[in-house]
Amino acid sequence: MTKSFRNLFLLLALCSVMVAALTGCEQKTTEPGGDVPEVQGDYRRGVWEETTYKNDYLGLTFPLPEGYKIVGEREILRLMSLDRRQFENKEEQDKEVAKKTLIFDFVIGDETTDSGMPMVQLMAENLKASGEEELSALDYAKKLSEQLLTQENNPNGYVIDVPADHSFAGGDWTILTTVMEKKELAQWYLVQRQGDYIISFVCTFPPDRQADIENFLQSVEAL
Repeated sequence: MTKSFRNLFLLLALCSVMVAALTGCEQKTTEPGGDVPEVQGDYRRGVWEETTYKNDYLGLTFPLPEGYKIVGEREILRLMSLDRRQFENKEEQDKEVAKKTLIFDFVIGDETTDSGMPMVQLMAENLKASGEEELSALDYAKKLSEQLLTQENNPNGYVIDVPADHSFAGGDWTILTTVMEKKELAQWYLVQRQGDYIISFVCTFPPDRQADIENFLQSVEAL
């Protein structure tokens, strides 16, 4: 792992823990026979076909931006407290991932920068498992905004806009745009409710790289 991606992974882990804490989600595993929907209802992670990402569950695809690198599967599984060596095959791994309350799908970042940013990550939170079954995407964004602005969770000096409707990848999403003034970083959350899941694209970037994020979002298309 390069220096920039070590830095990126540390930031990713911090941001991910923050999202989980802010939304009241614990990174836990639901036991078989619980309330998590089986098979058809389970979130299915997308796949990388060389430098093209496709996700049949979400019905979207995009090309990897030039100069960006995909964070490896081992690191993604570590964020979910999993080790790929514990699985005999991909099917077994996918079953364990589906039991997680917070599922990490992918992380990409600009490997040409020391920080590894801009960075984009995709997550899916199982609202049934976290006890938030009635939460809409807008409610989720409002809750996240409120928690980011509390004194306890605002050491980064968040300045946050009001959540707004946003057309993305051929669908209707909610966008929450924020700036971490003390870190000189912007962070955009694009969220959508799909079944029992809140889907979140989280984009973290220096403000002067906003155009890169806008170009990336425009490159995401419906299948």
